[in-house]
Amino acid sequence: MNIGFWSCIILVIPFLIIGVLFAIFKEKAAKFVSGFNSFSKEEQALYDKACSSLEKFSR
Repeated sequence: MNIGFWSCIILVIPFLIIGVLFAIFKEKAAKFVSGFNSFSKEEQALYDKACSSLEKFSR
C-alpha cells in the first residue's frame, strides 16, 4: 500500500465529519464556511445562510 492510498483513507474521516455537520445543522452550518464568522452580525444577516451551506457541496 502506498502513501496516496493511506492519505485518501485518512482524509475521508474529516470530510465525512464535515459532511455530517452540514447535513445536521443545515442553515446553522453557515458559520463553518470560511470567513463567515469574520463578518459583523449585520453583514451576516445579508447572506442567505441556507445557500451558503449548500454551496460547499455543489462544487
